[in-house]
Amino acid sequence: PREAEGLLRQAYFEAVRHHEDFVAASVATTLVHVTGYVQSRLDAAVEWSQHADAAIDRAGGQPRLRVKLLRNLGDAYARRGDLEEAQEQHQRAWALLTEHRDAYADAPEDEWALLASMGAVRFDQGQVEQAQQDFERALTLAEEELGPRHPELARVHNELGNVAYRNHDPDEARRHYELALELSDSAVQRGPFVITVRTNLVNLEDVAGRFDVARTHYERALADAERLFGHDHVNVSFVLVNLGL
Repeated sequence: PREAEGLLRQAYFEAVRHHEDFVAASVATTLVHVTGYVQSRLDAAVEWSQHADAAIDRAGGQPRLRVKLLRNLGDAYARRGDLEEAQEQHQRAWALLTEHRDAYADAPEDEWALLASMGAVRFDQGQVEQAQQDFERALTLAEEELGPRHPELARVHNELGNVAYRNHDPDEARRHYELALELSDSAVQRGPFVITVRTNLVNLEDVAGRFDVARTHYERALADAERLFGHDHVNVSFVLVNLGL
C-alpha cells in the first residue's frame, strides 16, 4: 500500500504540473481510498479529499467523480469508526447520484459500490434489515454489470456474510464468506481485504468449534499481512494476537 501511495502521489503532482485536472482529480480520489480505507489514515484521506475536490472543480464539476470522492471519504470515516460523518458523506453522494442518474445508465458500478458502502455503515449502526436490502441490491447490480464470478463482488458477499452471521445463520454466513474469499483469491493482486474475509471466517469457525480450520485461516491471514505490510506493522500484530503468538 505504501508503494502504491507513492506512485499515486507522483502521478497526481505530474498531472497538476501539466494541468490535467481530470486526471489529477481521479488520482486524488483514489488516494482518499488508499490512505483512508486501506491504510486507515483519516487525516491523510481528508487532505487528499480537499485536493480532489479542488481538481474536480477545475475539471468542470464531474458529478460522477465527486460521487466517488464522497463515497471514498465516507468509507475512510467509517474505517475510523465515525459512522455519523460516514453516513453524511454517503448521503451527499447518493443525493448527487440521484440528481445526475442519467449519467449512470452505462456505469452501474457507482450505484452498487455506494449501496455497499451505505449498507456497511447501516450495519455497524445496528440497522441490519436496511443494510441487507442495500447489500442485496448492490449484489444484483454488480452481477448484472460484471457477472457472478468477478473479484469486485467479494466485498458484497463478505457484507452479506456479516448479515447472516448477525442473524444466527452460520451456514449462509459461511457460504458468503467462502465465496468472498474465493473471489478475492482470484484477483490478479490480492489486497488487504482478503485478511478481513479470513478473519470473519475465523470468528465463524471458532464459534462452530472448528478450531483447526480457524487456525489455518489465521495462519494464511498472517502470511498475507506480512506480505502486504511488513513484519513490524500493527496489522500483523493484530493477527499474531488472535493466533495467540
